[in-house]
Amino acid sequence: MSFFSGYCRRQLRFALPLLLALVVSDFASCAWASEDDRVDLASDRLIWTPTALATPPQKFSFRTVNLGFWHFGFKLNENWDVGFQTIPPFGFFALGPTVRFRKEIQPGLSIGAFGNVGVLYLFVLDNEFDNVDTTALYFGGGPLVSAGNGQRALNFSVLTYGGHAAGSTGYVVIPSVGGNLQVSNSIKLNLEVMTFLMPQQKSNAEIWAVMYGIRLFGGHMHGDIAFLAPVGSGVGSLYKVSPLGIPVLQFGASW
Repeated sequence: MSFFSGYCRRQLRFALPLLLALVVSDFASCAWASEDDRVDLASDRLIWTPTALATPPQKFSFRTVNLGFWHFGFKLNENWDVGFQTIPPFGFFALGPTVRFRKEIQPGLSIGAFGNVGVLYLFVLDNEFDNVDTTALYFGGGPLVSAGNGQRALNFSVLTYGGHAAGSTGYVVIPSVGGNLQVSNSIKLNLEVMTFLMPQQKSNAEIWAVMYGIRLFGGHMHGDIAFLAPVGSGVGSLYKVSPLGIPVLQFGASW
């Protein structure tokens, strides 16, 4: 827990000054921003969950989560986005492609799907793990339904994530509902509620989580300062260390 406590404190020391700076810049942008600068270029996701919403015409994008997860995207056309995600080699390395499909079936209502697959390689192990397989295959994806637009939206998804390593396969199904609301030229509030289901496990224990945060955007840049708040028995000690939940910082750009 001491490692986690230090991690949370470092994230918050980095996030809070940034939040203040971006909020100040938001007030300044009210006077100077054009209509094009007021568009959320990251409307293809809430905080973590992808949406089926249309994205602006920018072709290239990237984002990073807590500086440890990177995604690079390319917009093929109005309906298809492709990309790849990676984790820099700090003890382990991951790399794999992603794809997102979306289609507006009537004004204000879109359906879609997201998918990804890749390889995770762990290359820092203690001697006692020398015989452990250090390579794993991961995969994920599922359907998306979004109602609304880039200023306000509701999003529903049922995503499945899994992995295969050392001859064993496991997966988790994550139904989620969420939404967002743009409250100023360059500030949007995001909220997600999700549960984690593990059909291969005999236990029927329910695991829930809430993700909430603020997005600041303008021009080509955007940033999320958010928190992951687990709900359930046995998580009380987490909030003694980090009362707001686990910090999730995301930054990105599109052009």
